[in-house]
Amino acid sequence: MTEYKPMNNHLLHALDEDENKLEVYNQPKEMKTMTNEAATVVSGSQKAEAYMKYMSARNNGSVWDEWNPLKTNRIDLVPPGEPVNDESIKAALVRIEEGGGLEWSHKGLLAPPSEYKPVFIRACPLNPRPGVLESSPAYSLEEIQEVIERIAHKMLSVEDSDKPMYDHGYVDPHGSIIIQPFIQADASCVAAPGSYIIMGPDHDGVTAGKKGLKVAIPHTLSDSQTANNLKTLGIDPAKIELEFVSHHRRSYGYNVSDDASLEDTLEVSMHGSPPVAHKPHIVQLRGSDGHRPISPPPKGVTISGTFHGAERITIEHIHVVSDDTDEQLDKMEQALREGMPTNSVVLHPNGTHLSHHAGQCLKYGVPYIASAEAKVGEQWTQAAPGWVVLDNDGNYEPQPYDAYDYMQPFAVGLYSGMYRYARQYGWLSNHFHQFAGGPLMDPDGTAYLAGTYVGWVLNSTLAVAMGEFRHAPGRKNNLTPAQFTLIEAMYKDAWLEHRDINERKHYYAAIERKPITIESIKEALKFLADAYNSGWGGGGYGGVAYGKACENSIALADAVIDFTTGGFTREGLSEVIATCNVAEHNVHNNGYFFNKFMSSKALDWGTDPKKVRMEPSDFFRIYYAARHAWTFRKAGPVELTDTTHLTSYVMGLTPYSMRKRPLFLRDDLPEEITAVAEHMQDITKMMHSGKYGQTDNKQYIPCGLPHCSMCAEAHKMIEEREFLDAGMYLGTPSPTTYNHDMTFPQPETPALNDAPDYPLHWYAEMDALTAFHKQSKVLGHWELHPALALGYYISQVATEDPVLQMQAIKAVSNTEAALKTTAFSQYATTYSKHEVLKKYVALKEKNN
Repeated sequence: MTEYKPMNNHLLHALDEDENKLEVYNQPKEMKTMTNEAATVVSGSQKAEAYMKYMSARNNGSVWDEWNPLKTNRIDLVPPGEPVNDESIKAALVRIEEGGGLEWSHKGLLAPPSEYKPVFIRACPLNPRPGVLESSPAYSLEEIQEVIERIAHKMLSVEDSDKPMYDHGYVDPHGSIIIQPFIQADASCVAAPGSYIIMGPDHDGVTAGKKGLKVAIPHTLSDSQTANNLKTLGIDPAKIELEFVSHHRRSYGYNVSDDASLEDTLEVSMHGSPPVAHKPHIVQLRGSDGHRPISPPPKGVTISGTFHGAERITIEHIHVVSDDTDEQLDKMEQALREGMPTNSVVLHPNGTHLSHHAGQCLKYGVPYIASAEAKVGEQWTQAAPGWVVLDNDGNYEPQPYDAYDYMQPFAVGLYSGMYRYARQYGWLSNHFHQFAGGPLMDPDGTAYLAGTYVGWVLNSTLAVAMGEFRHAPGRKNNLTPAQFTLIEAMYKDAWLEHRDINERKHYYAAIERKPITIESIKEALKFLADAYNSGWGGGGYGGVAYGKACENSIALADAVIDFTTGGFTREGLSEVIATCNVAEHNVHNNGYFFNKFMSSKALDWGTDPKKVRMEPSDFFRIYYAARHAWTFRKAGPVELTDTTHLTSYVMGLTPYSMRKRPLFLRDDLPEEITAVAEHMQDITKMMHSGKYGQTDNKQYIPCGLPHCSMCAEAHKMIEEREFLDAGMYLGTPSPTTYNHDMTFPQPETPALNDAPDYPLHWYAEMDALTAFHKQSKVLGHWELHPALALGYYISQVATEDPVLQMQAIKAVSNTEAALKTTAFSQYATTYSKHEVLKKYVALKEKNN
């Protein structure tokens, strides 16, 4: 007989938070360590053995994943291979009880007595018996020992059944008990590799069939990492189910307390740009008799269920699982084991194909219906894999799935997505595509989430495009004061306190905080498309790629408007689906359009199910997005703002009209724009840029604000230009009023000898300019600017010396013409008309 060391006060030890390690107590000495080529010889509990194999392989690098296993301690009861009798049962109980009065160790599962952290104690039967045996948290050393003893006594007791599970008559003496850190789970999941992943609430929302939202996504073995890991472990993907839990972090920058509810936490995390911060863990690799197949439901079929090969059943006996407790599951398992009457069916409201109940029904071959609707005497038909339907006449003929049957919940979700927008709803892409092609479960719920996603695509396009528009100054050559002012006016009451106009997340938050009508969304997208499609430069920011993305979402907005105002027709729904398919593929200059706050993986998992991976860090984000959106399915209407009059007003303005009547001096200005005047006073750089924002350019468009420094500078230059011809900026000084060969004849011509003497350097500068354009004299730009400034000055004030004035006119005109040729390209990068003008003004002020 194999020798075992007794369990003692060192039962719980060696849990270092930075190390994943499995400790086994009372383990057979001949237990082999798993290698890359060979899996561990299985003996004892399937759950414990599978977890041990996985941990061993992970620790030695044979498998790689992001499943975050928990440090696990294991206790075996009666060793496998040892006969079960009174003597072995008694010996196992003695070993358990000798573990009483456990002492804390600094390497143990628990923190010091004053800082206890809970652990989770799980019964692991020899073979899967979900729900029959207890699994409970414990919060102290004393409670740990109490729970261990309670579970052990149950597993070592005589089975209270006429048909016990094992011939020896005991409940599960060859099973094990494992101890892990307790995770306060906000969500849980059961994954059937190669089939589907089902998520639900709490730590057992899926397995226990609890009330609450449950969502499913497909999974295929195109996920080579998972397929290879299971192959290395010697596990058939069709015979295993993986259980995960997730805890949504509270203090991860969300500004919520550690004891905040999940709902309050999601209200913050869903409206952020980083993905939801949560900590997932794999807690079980449980054996399965096979995955229940699920295909898209036929038209009109909404009830999940499976008859295990039977095409049609007439119900003669019903076993109802009345709640989600372990007692109900234990009662059902016993009834199945002892044998239910012919033509029995198990009804499980809120159930799923990956619940413990469904697994037991598969094991014993008893039909399973996830509903409470069936009655004795009714005839039900397996309409499609995973779906059942009432069929008393026995003539049911399945028709293809029709998304239009679920138009109403889709429309409700569409309203919610448009007007209760949250950045993280992009994780609902898979449900949009399930809705279009056939859901894995709950067609109504899938339709609602699909509609929410359509609203997300619209708002997210607007958010990204509006946030990018902060780069317009410096990149949009034809920016006018009205364009950025429009954005400020549209969301005046929604900007975050201490807003930074250079932070894109503040634009996203404003759209979340202030819902506008679908017509307003459309018009805002039209404004942005027009703005990006003209006058935009600057490489990787904005431009025509953004314009195209806006145009795609304009088409989606048109489809949504037609659908919601045109009677919610089948054709309207088809157009919404089609245009959303296009808009979700929006791209910008550097790739995927929504990557400012949404992982491309979220949309890839929707458009191509083969890309879905067994990555709990991501698939739980789908559940959290769905969970948050789900809370609004019965909410009332949202107060909306209509901004179409603002976009129409701004898009009706032209540069010419704004130059003649500056924006903030117009008497027909909408009050929302008037209301942001004071704010725009502080960010005038967002209004004046490009060719219309250069203060030395005659095309400058004033904003009309009384204290705009840029407009003041432009006004000063306009006054100074009164001394110069408008052609000054074209390179030609104003001609004199005297009768020279370049001017119109004048009645009076002063005598040349009337000219006064001028400073010698005036003539020297004119000679230098004359030589410059003939390439006979080289001037540095520090000399060129003063020379040109003096040339302008002489052309205006040297009225008593027409010869000198004409020399200045020619020198300046020829010099500026020369600067436009390639021969003088070295000066083109340094010559600034603005600098020349400033020097000219300074010269004029000095001499006047």
